[in-house]
Amino acid sequence: MQQGRFVIPFSKLRMSDVEIVGGKNASLGELLSQLTEAGIRVPDGFATTAEAFRVFLKEGGLDKRIEERLKTLDVDDVKELAKAGAEIRQWIEEAPFPAQLEKEIREHYEWLKGDQEQISVAVRSSATAEDLPDASFAGQQETFLNVVGIDQVFARMKEVFASLYNDRAISYRVHKGFDHSVVALSAGVQRMVRSDKGCAGVMFTMDTESGFDQVVFITASYGLGETVVQGAVNPDEYFVHKPMLEQGNFPIIRKVLGSKKIEMVFDTDKASGRSVKVVDVPEAERKKFALNDNEIIELAKYARIIEKHYGRPMDIEWGKDGIDGKLYILQARPETVKSRQKSQDVQEKFVLLGKGEVLVTGRAIGQKIGSGKVKIVDGPEQMHLVQEGDILVTDMTDPNWEPVMKKASAIVTNRGGRTCHAAIIARELGIAAVVGCGNATEILKDDQEVTVSCAEGDTGYIYNGLVPYEIKEVKQGELPECPVKIMMNVGNPQLAFEFQSIPNKGVGLARLEFIINNNIGIHPKACLDYPNLPEDLKKAVEEATFAAGAREVHLIEEPVAAAIGAGIDISKPCGNMIVDIGGGTADIAVISLGGTVVNTSIKVAGDDFDEAIVRYMRKKHNLLIGERTAEDIKIKIGTTYPLAEEEKMEVRGRNLVTGLPKTVTVTSSETEEALRECTGQIVEAVVSVLEQTPPELSADILDRGIVLTGGGSLLRGLEELIEEKTGINTMTAEDPMKVVAIGTGEFVEFMSGRKDY
Repeated sequence: MQQGRFVIPFSKLRMSDVEIVGGKNASLGELLSQLTEAGIRVPDGFATTAEAFRVFLKEGGLDKRIEERLKTLDVDDVKELAKAGAEIRQWIEEAPFPAQLEKEIREHYEWLKGDQEQISVAVRSSATAEDLPDASFAGQQETFLNVVGIDQVFARMKEVFASLYNDRAISYRVHKGFDHSVVALSAGVQRMVRSDKGCAGVMFTMDTESGFDQVVFITASYGLGETVVQGAVNPDEYFVHKPMLEQGNFPIIRKVLGSKKIEMVFDTDKASGRSVKVVDVPEAERKKFALNDNEIIELAKYARIIEKHYGRPMDIEWGKDGIDGKLYILQARPETVKSRQKSQDVQEKFVLLGKGEVLVTGRAIGQKIGSGKVKIVDGPEQMHLVQEGDILVTDMTDPNWEPVMKKASAIVTNRGGRTCHAAIIARELGIAAVVGCGNATEILKDDQEVTVSCAEGDTGYIYNGLVPYEIKEVKQGELPECPVKIMMNVGNPQLAFEFQSIPNKGVGLARLEFIINNNIGIHPKACLDYPNLPEDLKKAVEEATFAAGAREVHLIEEPVAAAIGAGIDISKPCGNMIVDIGGGTADIAVISLGGTVVNTSIKVAGDDFDEAIVRYMRKKHNLLIGERTAEDIKIKIGTTYPLAEEEKMEVRGRNLVTGLPKTVTVTSSETEEALRECTGQIVEAVVSVLEQTPPELSADILDRGIVLTGGGSLLRGLEELIEEKTGINTMTAEDPMKVVAIGTGEFVEFMSGRKDY
């Protein structure tokens, strides 16, 4: 299809055409024309030009009327802003299109239809001042979905043109210093992807909160993607690690299941251009991820192709067609918030100086803290109630509220994820926001003083009262690489992305007790010994756990959790024996009726195995190695997984006498020999526990066997050794390193009433 004076097919457009068709349409043209050969699918369409918009306004003298109406407007007066905007939009919607423009739109629409009797299209806005380095203008103008028929296309185009003068767009241009008359609008008409029968979402080529650029962040929910963008739904979230993706390894490092309670679908009963409706998602579908792993990886690959082509971090909308099952890219624009921050910029670090009662939690946006009085807003007619420094609380924000959102010290919403409009605007305004809380409007009360904290990781907390906090200005500059190999352990996994900006050779997680201590504020031993604590310490433990968001506290012994995770029914009056060999201890327990009957813990486990191998290599081979190398030996040739046969391994270290580099060949039989003393102690402990077990339970164990769990259960020869000494069948649990975590999760579900044993 050839371009006209006023209408251009997407395939004829490039990023150099922003002044002609706006940022969004220019980017669609770039994707369609340049990246389809790389395998990216982009629905075709066409765009009206900025000239078409200006001619349209000029023909009826609308440009002069609009200029006069806005000349004296105070955009901070939200009532007057709403009145002026409504007047201008009505003028535009009532004005006729120039004849040439109407002719070209008809011709291009017929071309897009092809031989189909009817098609469904999206009519999207695209402004010439859009996706700029210092101003995104994202979501400022309208988009209409499932538009059917040329008459509806004309009507929706009028509304798109009119949306250049909605309240938020007028206010945004004033605050960003853009002249109204300089900004023009293009209307893009794009074939619809049937994501109403599939799913859709948004993805960023960086972490939107920390700015970490080595991940692709993807959100997904059922139906059309507008619910995700609007913040009407809490979507699934996925993180894909770029280096692992490019190395061909499994790259998905995190998946978070969203509630996905509603979806937007086509409404076939309506003849109007706005023929979409919102319906409830069946309960069973909510509990499933909207995308499978292969689809997540495919989207991440698309994101990397797009990011490399544009040479900067990108904000991308995608949709999965539920009919053909394929993934499509619907839009791509530069990310304009985190990507503008430089490492040498002065950063504000917010630190909470106390704790309070946690009223509500949700998804944290940004890393800031805000406090003030709650103002619950149900609709645009109540916007004037929000005063400077208030906490804006609502079900979901409407982009039209932007003029008043900048007054708030923080935003709290029931719905929405990290890619919704509320999140985007909060990042641009530089204020704290907690989205997807579920029931914030019910829990919080008007004029209640609260503190909104987004400075504690992924979870945002709304505390009762004005909790003190401080703001530190940090200018770290470009930190040099250290001459030593530094690896960091973090106690709060949610902050790993943020910490990675400090020069390091790896970021890992600290031991579990430190993570618990960080999140709750007390050491886990205080939890475990809770019944025996003095009353003052009991009270401190209770206050700390409740402040962390817990409403109930339940304790579970590690062997019991291991048994549940291994699939053992512990609720019956039968004897079950668990040998759980972790990193620090080996726990041997007999379990019946949900608790331990006999339980012993010995200091023989993963760390001790490594030390034993180090000692063996010194004695047998005169070789000095570190514990990390010893662990390598243990994993590669000292376990039953993945190797079952005799194996050899070259081990490098230093000669114990000369100190010179030395390499020896070690066999798996040697690792068994090196660990004989350790495994012998475990077997002795098993025999001791069996001797203390009541006869009726011993009979059950003889019948049921002994179950090994934990990483140490994979040691070569351990099963056989226990069987030899006890005469009882011994087996290792499936995926033994995860059973404690799985069992704990199932226990929590049971105690909270979500699981029935």
